[in-house]
Amino acid sequence: MTMGVRFRLLGTIEAQGDGGGRADLGPAMRRAVFAALLVHANRPILPDVLAEQVWGPHRPARAQDTLRSYLSRLRAALPDGPAIERDSGGYVVRVPPLEVDLHVFHELLRYASEADDKDALRLRATAFELWRGTPFSGVESPWFDGLRQSLTAELHAARLDDHDARLRDQQHAQLLPQLRLMAEAHPLDERLAGQLILALHRCGRQADAVQRYDLVRTRLVDELGVDPSAELREIRQRLLRPPTRSHTPSQLPDAPRAFTGRSAELGTIAEAMYQHGQVMLTGPGGVGKTWLAVQWANAHRGQFPDGILYVNLHGFDDSPTLTTLQAVSLLLEGLREDHAPASLDAKIALYRDAVADRRMLVVLDNARDSSQVAPLLPGGTASVVLLTSRNRLPGLVTTQGVLSVDVRPMSAADSRALLARHLGHAALAADPAAVDALIEHCRGLPLALSIIAARAAEYSLPALAAEMLAAPLDALDLGEQSADMRAVLACTFESLDQDSLAALTAFASWPATEFSLGTACALLGETPPRVRRKLRHLENSHLVLQGTADRYLLDPLVWHALHAKAST
Repeated sequence: MTMGVRFRLLGTIEAQGDGGGRADLGPAMRRAVFAALLVHANRPILPDVLAEQVWGPHRPARAQDTLRSYLSRLRAALPDGPAIERDSGGYVVRVPPLEVDLHVFHELLRYASEADDKDALRLRATAFELWRGTPFSGVESPWFDGLRQSLTAELHAARLDDHDARLRDQQHAQLLPQLRLMAEAHPLDERLAGQLILALHRCGRQADAVQRYDLVRTRLVDELGVDPSAELREIRQRLLRPPTRSHTPSQLPDAPRAFTGRSAELGTIAEAMYQHGQVMLTGPGGVGKTWLAVQWANAHRGQFPDGILYVNLHGFDDSPTLTTLQAVSLLLEGLREDHAPASLDAKIALYRDAVADRRMLVVLDNARDSSQVAPLLPGGTASVVLLTSRNRLPGLVTTQGVLSVDVRPMSAADSRALLARHLGHAALAADPAAVDALIEHCRGLPLALSIIAARAAEYSLPALAAEMLAAPLDALDLGEQSADMRAVLACTFESLDQDSLAALTAFASWPATEFSLGTACALLGETPPRVRRKLRHLENSHLVLQGTADRYLLDPLVWHALHAKAST
């Protein structure tokens, strides 16, 4: 965003002239006129107001003539623009705002305020690089002095926002020297003092943290006659008391008794957790992501002496999806943080601090999207996280470094072993053809196989195989949302935006489950680039699978579910 900056106000007042060199803007007062116009870029300013801003109470006797002379010389110094005009509203400079460093600075901070921590840090770093010294250096007036103070306060607040984000990312050690320098320059800034106290505490410098709090309190009382704010006192009470870690959370559900096979996947998770510490299992509904995560976590409890936290985020089921605030509140309850603050940012900071130096596993099950789960990642290196989602959540991969592992359907051999675990080998041996048909139609989905096994208590395997062939979704329904493949798929469909659902429905109108890119374009009436984007979105939701080049597959159960949905 800074590549096109031609006009610089955050330091000496400079303009890029013809050929890229520095234009000669003339003496200080002429530069002041140009700077005032750039501050109001594309907005007219009355001559009297402009004169007041540039000279204040010391305006020359013929200020209007002086302004006209300055503006004429500025136009000559900048033959390639920007245009400096006079209209009914006064003088105006016509310039793209992103060519002025001051406006770029404000725009970067605006974007940073709406971004996640990683992007916000990058955006603010770019904004800070725009500053080359004192804004409007070399010009003086009450208006410029006030503007300088306002900009300096904005820069300071942005740096404190930056500190908060870096502290949430466990960068306290790297941040400590900078915090010390800034605290000496701003000894009465309580927010900055709180950040320094927190960094000292996390670096194990408890005595220094206590001493810093006492110093700030003394200065506030002596110089301002006030006590520290409630926020600073809370930091003192919460962070500087001796830590108590007697509670070891154990929220993990028991390992599923019917869990079968998946030895390769369990090994993949173990290796990925060792190398990355943040692993996401993704796959379609019913493929067994939660079973796999819980099985692995139970088998590796001994690696996490400080406990295991577990939260079902309800991203894809009949319960309301948890907000990030609700989820982090549950995590804090698991940590026995009984006096958690009210705000989301404060809760996240407390949660990350509580797990920062603990060897814990955090299991975040059934995540809906990246925005829901990104703030719940512990940060640091001591704790690790294992999460599951029906969506691939590329935002977590690109911005948080989470390793994504696709959970594939079970092999035919593992599917047979799962049925045998439920029904016994003798039952399978009695109807081998029916068993083969059921394994084929269940598509390697543990949920589908488990539903069939439960129904086998009342129906014969040949009867179930015949029902699966005729009406697979009716066969895979035990009457409860968690044991109904139609309901499981419906939750996935409901998570899609309207365009994606419309595209998926159109693809299901094709009489076969396999189709080409050309067919997809014809069904949607759109160009290949637009259709590819929609297909990629559906691939991320595990509803469409790309086969060979420009060939795509709909899972038969998805195809049947969409046909049933269209007919109702």
